[in-house]
Amino acid sequence: MPTKRTLSAALALLLIAAIPARANGVPTWTLVDRIPGSAGSYTSSAGALGDYLYFSSSDDGTNNYELWRTDGTADGTTLVKDIRAGSDGSYPYGFTPLNGYLYFSADDGTNGVELWRTDGTADGTTLVKDIRAGSDGSYAYDFTPLGDYLYFRAEDATNGVELWRTDGTADGTTLVKDIRAGSGNSYPSGFSPLGDYLYFSAEDATNGGELWRTDGTADGTTLVKDIYAGSNGSYPGEMEAFGSYIYFNAYDGGSYELWRTDGTSAGTTLFHDFGSGFNYVYGMTKVGSTLYGGNSTSSSYTWSTDGTTVTILSSVTSGAYGFTSIGNYVYYRAYSNISNNYKVYRLAEGGTAEEIPFPADYTFNCGMCYPTSFWTLGDKVFTAVYGANVGQELAYITETTLTPTPSPTPTPSPTSSPEPSPSPTSSPEPSPSPETGGRDLPPTNRDAAPWLMTLLLLASVTAAAGIQLRQRESRRK
Repeated sequence: MPTKRTLSAALALLLIAAIPARANGVPTWTLVDRIPGSAGSYTSSAGALGDYLYFSSSDDGTNNYELWRTDGTADGTTLVKDIRAGSDGSYPYGFTPLNGYLYFSADDGTNGVELWRTDGTADGTTLVKDIRAGSDGSYAYDFTPLGDYLYFRAEDATNGVELWRTDGTADGTTLVKDIRAGSGNSYPSGFSPLGDYLYFSAEDATNGGELWRTDGTADGTTLVKDIYAGSNGSYPGEMEAFGSYIYFNAYDGGSYELWRTDGTSAGTTLFHDFGSGFNYVYGMTKVGSTLYGGNSTSSSYTWSTDGTTVTILSSVTSGAYGFTSIGNYVYYRAYSNISNNYKVYRLAEGGTAEEIPFPADYTFNCGMCYPTSFWTLGDKVFTAVYGANVGQELAYITETTLTPTPSPTPTPSPTSSPEPSPSPTSSPEPSPSPETGGRDLPPTNRDAAPWLMTLLLLASVTAAAGIQLRQRESRRK
């Protein structure tokens, strides 16, 4: 006859078995099928603002690449504005948030590729400034915020490709400095903020591509160090702020290696020499107290550093690219010679890499996405996938280490007059409930309802067993 102790232990084991198990703790993908069928919408650039992910998406039968947004549901995936009316497409890209607006480049068919911004409504999606008057376009690009300004590279009809900034108004969109005086190009790129300065690569008429920084003024825009002396240039790139330094890739005449700077010439030094060969350092991103990156040699590998030494990570698949810091993980993609396609992985600080698998009918399809293959919206991580039945579409997982952020309120620029309120027809749609849209790709988690019913049943069994035991004890007495 079972005792109270043995019966309680047995029921406890049953209760534990009834709790739903996650498949190795790995989340599952949900498809955002914007264009039903096999055509696909082919997203390559995206950025988050408030409760929506904004993205450039291709022809839906009416418009070519235009500005769309999604909250991860089918009903919440809508066209924001047909910037270039007709079938040609405005090709928006480079989405970057600043003070409640999302900035990007687009071509409206009249002004060429210029600087635009959106607050999420059609009326609030406007050209900021026609920097290069006429249809040629300034090709504003490489947007990076510092303080209340967005910095970028652009070309007007006089100064070539130089450093610009904007506060969101036409009057507040100005040339910071003509680094390469005249009509020549300094080609500023690789912007990375640290403290009150923005670091970048640029070339003047003397030094070639070298490390510069700016505080937003012409006088405060200066050469940090001529790393590769002479006119050839070290062409620093892949910059990432970590601790009190900017880490970057640079060529000193021997090979590309890992450098860092504290903003002074003396404090700009070689941090790690990976050895002989073409050691191009790329994709740096940080999680917690660790900086991660890749190194391109005969076979690419991944490394990490705490700011003192560099460690090669053997657990990361060779050929990893697209490192992106998300929550407590570094997400990245790597090509599999076995399946002949890219796979998505995540790496915890101090841990080992794990694959986040796609269902058998889908593959990763964001290799051409730039500058990252992953975009976050609240606690969602988006990328692009391909399936024979859906084409290329967005898909997302829920990353539990991400904290959803509140929607920012657009902040009027100090020199601009208040904008008129959007018309009722252009106001943001209410967010649909998560359960109403999106197509779940085959899940890895058990459904909640069955195991809750199991727990209720086991609770009833426990109660009945307790009554029987008390009755038997009463008979003995």
